[in-house]
Amino acid sequence: MYPDFIASEAVSIVLLLFLLYLVRRNRILSQRRTVYYCWAISFTILMLVTESAAYIAERGGPAFRLATMLTNTAGFALSPLVAVLLAAVYDEKLCEKKLVLLPLAVNAAASVLSPLTGWVFSVSAENIYARGPLFFLYIAAYLYGFGLLLAADARQARSYAQGERGFMGLLCLVFVAGTGVQVLWPAVHTTWQCVTVVLTLYYLLQRELQYQCDVLTGLLNRQAFTRWENFADRIKTVQLVMLDIDGFKQVNDTLGHQKGDEYLQRAAQAVELCFSSAGPCYRIGGDEFCVVAEDTDIARLEKCGRALDARIRTMQAEDPNMPGISWGCGMGRDAQEARRLADAELYAQKAKKHCCECVPDGTAAAQKKTD
Repeated sequence: MYPDFIASEAVSIVLLLFLLYLVRRNRILSQRRTVYYCWAISFTILMLVTESAAYIAERGGPAFRLATMLTNTAGFALSPLVAVLLAAVYDEKLCEKKLVLLPLAVNAAASVLSPLTGWVFSVSAENIYARGPLFFLYIAAYLYGFGLLLAADARQARSYAQGERGFMGLLCLVFVAGTGVQVLWPAVHTTWQCVTVVLTLYYLLQRELQYQCDVLTGLLNRQAFTRWENFADRIKTVQLVMLDIDGFKQVNDTLGHQKGDEYLQRAAQAVELCFSSAGPCYRIGGDEFCVVAEDTDIARLEKCGRALDARIRTMQAEDPNMPGISWGCGMGRDAQEARRLADAELYAQKAKKHCCECVPDGTAAAQKKTD
């Protein structure tokens, strides 16, 4: 058991070192998410080393009592942070929130004082480890980290197709199951091996998604949409939202393509913000977007569309050059029918906006060029 355990920990450490090298060189994740990912990997390596050292120290007799206390202190104080760091990889703005780390700080303080107080754990003179009366602080901190991780996972999964969402859910399940087993049966060391698996598979998922992601906007690309269309026949009812930037050619012609790209990015962010709760968002053409609605009725989609209209008006109040976005919803028996109906509603909305740009006698007044 002793050599097998150390060998298992060593293999996990080697795998994580290779993963750390790849993540540091990646061009998939944003710079901030890359930093959080590297910290998550580094802390996992530290926990593996700490767990191995604690395993050896606890079997070394009274002479190793100090080592047992130090390794357990590090493990209890720092291990809940790994779940929060992984949550920050999913949601890079997480750690900007005030007091988000407070529960972890309380647990860390109690753990650091435990060699003196026995609050979270204690080590007897014979070098025998035991859980303390405040062990629940550690459990609470870990559950808190899990909660942040699950919430961040759910938020990120909104921008993915159904298959990738399921994969993300399984990663969280592996994380929770691995830790839960070790909390219930401390002699079974599964936590950090499962975390190693999650960190590695998440990176592989990001590599897979790289080929489905539009580089400029961060939305899913046309390739991903075509892939969805190939499986859409399995869906009984298809619901789509088609969106298009108003007068985008004129923006490029008058303000330049660099400014056009900036407005394209801002439009994509607005679309994702307002429609991500309905389903994955795609950029399917130059200034064309699509939302594939999952388990969503037309009324809710129209509510998302009105939220988008309101957001665009706010953006235009701050920047009058910000172009508008027209949209239309469609529900059909297949993707082609749903898209045809959504396009019809989209162009009807464009025509209505076009009419509003006419003077009262019906003559055109400085109308925008058509897309």
